[in-house]
Amino acid sequence: MTAPAQPGRGLFVSDVDGTLVNPDKQLTPASLAAAADLRAAGVPFTLISARPPRGMAALVRAMGVSLPFAAFNGGALVGADMKLIEAHRLAPDVARRTLALLERRGIEVFVFADDAWLLRDAHGVKTDLERRTVGFEPTVVDGFEALLDRIDKIVGVSDDPGQLDVAETDLRQALGTSANIERSQAYYLDITHPLANKGEAVRALAARIGADLAQTVVLGDMTNDVAMFRVAGFAIAMGQAPLAVKAQAEAVTLANSEDGFAHAVRTLVLPRLARAGAEAARPAPTVLVVMGVSGSGKSTLGEQLAERLGWTFKEGDDLHPPANIAKMSSGQPLNDADRAPWLAAVGRWIDAWAAQGRSGVITCSALKRAYRETLAAGRPQVRFVFLDAPQALIAERLEHRKGHFWPAQLLASQFADLEAPSADEHVIRVDGRTPTAEQVAAAVAQLQAAQPAGAA
Repeated sequence: MTAPAQPGRGLFVSDVDGTLVNPDKQLTPASLAAAADLRAAGVPFTLISARPPRGMAALVRAMGVSLPFAAFNGGALVGADMKLIEAHRLAPDVARRTLALLERRGIEVFVFADDAWLLRDAHGVKTDLERRTVGFEPTVVDGFEALLDRIDKIVGVSDDPGQLDVAETDLRQALGTSANIERSQAYYLDITHPLANKGEAVRALAARIGADLAQTVVLGDMTNDVAMFRVAGFAIAMGQAPLAVKAQAEAVTLANSEDGFAHAVRTLVLPRLARAGAEAARPAPTVLVVMGVSGSGKSTLGEQLAERLGWTFKEGDDLHPPANIAKMSSGQPLNDADRAPWLAAVGRWIDAWAAQGRSGVITCSALKRAYRETLAAGRPQVRFVFLDAPQALIAERLEHRKGHFWPAQLLASQFADLEAPSADEHVIRVDGRTPTAEQVAAAVAQLQAAQPAGAA
């Protein structure tokens, strides 16, 4: 299950070996403190690793990770409760060919399947290191044929990096796109399902919480981390990472022997994601278009609404082109063609506020539904406030209005053009017969009721 993407919501994803833990495969006090700082700042944080889920469980608990995490280079998404969410396993034929090629090259293998670590020699190359890394004992088997349909990962293991270089080239040529082949360490060559890569895993982890990939920060040290560097908004390489890996990152922290994880959190992750979180939490700007026939009291309501909300106010009548003012002053009603440039001018004013991230109140009769649709098109921040008053009351008010170019004899044409908003337009409806203070209170109450908690 995924959540709708929330622009501005960040996520921090860290690799484990060579990144989170020190060269002795241990969490340091500084790393634990950095995790506490992430939680305190409300920054979503999770882990990704070539390790099996069981080999990550203790770290997930110690770091206080509450989100899903990724194991097997992304081949398995696992909940913080250690329940498997999703798995991508090698195809049996691919697994068989991989094992055969590594055997021909004289390379020892680790196989991970059925939540177990399987091998032929319990005292072979790197077995003691892997025991410390994953935290559990291997299972010795005579062969892997019975496991071919459920293998999560195969690892070619060698103390000779050059031997793995040759095997890596051979496997890439033999398997093509049917497997993901990456070095998780100089001495480990990982073979997983094509979708079991850290780039796809970061996409999946972000999607599950609705995080914005552009605001996602990743941290890693090896070539298998480059895939997530390419999809994240900001990538950080460890100080001891190969030059080719550092070249793919936007920033470089200290080595894992120097608490590079904690340094990255303190100097790069928190400043970036805390800022993004604050920006995402900031309420989106809103523009209220106070609409209704001329003489209904739009300007008075609009000015007091803007004052009550602390927003900018604009009198929409000021945006009429001179030809419109001359036409109305002579007693002639405007038609659709006359109003088109005026609506465009109102729209430009709304767009200018949006570009500045400002909320505002603007008056515009917006008599017809087509006019309202024009103003709202591509502008999700626009809400209409319909000042609804009977014709007789407005006619009485117009008899006493002075200093406005609009003559009272045009009122009938306004009501003839008026298409009162229907329920599906979700406008804020205000009773124009009530005092202005009550109109303001009613409009603000309806506006707040329609907004998410925490919005202003």
